[in-house]
Amino acid sequence: MIVSWLSCLVVLGAVAVRVLLFVWGVGLHFTDDPLLGGPLSSASALAEGSHLWHRGLSPYATSICKLPPLAILTLGSTPRATRFTLLLAIDLAAAALLSAVAVIGRGFRPAYLSRSLAGLAYLCAPWAALATAALDFSKLPHCAVLAAFVCASTRRSTLAAASLALATYLSPDSIWLLPPTIALLRPSSRGAAGGGVALFFAGFACWLSALVALSIHAFGSAQFLHVVYGSWASADGLGVNVGLWWYLTVEVFTPMVVVARLNPQCGGSGCSSGVVLSTLPGSTHPARARQLATS
Repeated sequence: MIVSWLSCLVVLGAVAVRVLLFVWGVGLHFTDDPLLGGPLSSASALAEGSHLWHRGLSPYATSICKLPPLAILTLGSTPRATRFTLLLAIDLAAAALLSAVAVIGRGFRPAYLSRSLAGLAYLCAPWAALATAALDFSKLPHCAVLAAFVCASTRRSTLAAASLALATYLSPDSIWLLPPTIALLRPSSRGAAGGGVALFFAGFACWLSALVALSIHAFGSAQFLHVVYGSWASADGLGVNVGLWWYLTVEVFTPMVVVARLNPQCGGSGCSSGVVLSTLPGSTHPARARQLATS
C-alpha cells in the first residue's frame, strides 16, 4: 500500500513538473535541441509545415519540414495547450507500457515496485519532461513501438501490427524493430507461431499502406514519400562518426561492425539494425564490454 501511494506521488510530481515547464515557457528554449528529438519530430518543423500548408504551399517547399502529411494535418492545426495535453497523456501511456515491457519473458510476476520502476524512471527523466514541454512528439512513435511489444507478447498480432505500422509511418527507423516484435509472437505450437507471424506481416503491410494512401489523398500527390522517407534512407548527416555511442556500439557488437562497413551511407539506420542484430544469441562480447568499461 505504501509503495503504491509513493508511486502515485511520483506520477503526480512528474505531471506537475511538466505542466510547470510548459506554463513557464521553459520548453521553448529546447524546441530544436537534438538531444530531445530531431527534424522528424520537432515543434518548429511542425509549425513550418503547417504554416506553408495552410497558405496553399507545399509543406516540403523548404528543407525544414520532413514530417508525413497526416502528422502535419492533425498535430499542426491543434493549439499548443491541446498538443501538450496529448503529449502528457502519451507520456503516461509510455510509462505504463514500459512497466509492462519490463516484465515480458521473465516467467514470474515481480513485486509492484520492480514492476513499475521502469515507468517511474521514465517519468522522472529530465529529458523526457523537457521533450514534453518542448512539444516534441518523438515520444508518439516510441509509445507505439512499446504498444507493439506489449501486444505481441500477449499474442495480439493485429494490434501489434497496427502499432508498429503507425510508429514506422511517423518514424521510419521503427521498421528495424520488426525482428524483435516478431520474436515476441511465439506461442507454444509451431503452426500457431507461423500463423501469427503471417497475420502480423499482413496487418503491418495493410495498416502502413492505408496510412500512406490516406497521406497521398490528403496531400494530393506522392511527393512527400521522397522528402520524408527518401531523406531518412539517404541519412544525410547521420554517417558513422567519432561519437561516443558509435564507438561503444561498434566495439561491443560484432554485427554493428558489419553493418557500419557495408552500409555507411545509412548511419542511423545501420546503428539500429546493428543493435537489433546484437540481441541474437552469441553476438555480444562480454569480455570486450568489460574491457571497455574498465579502460
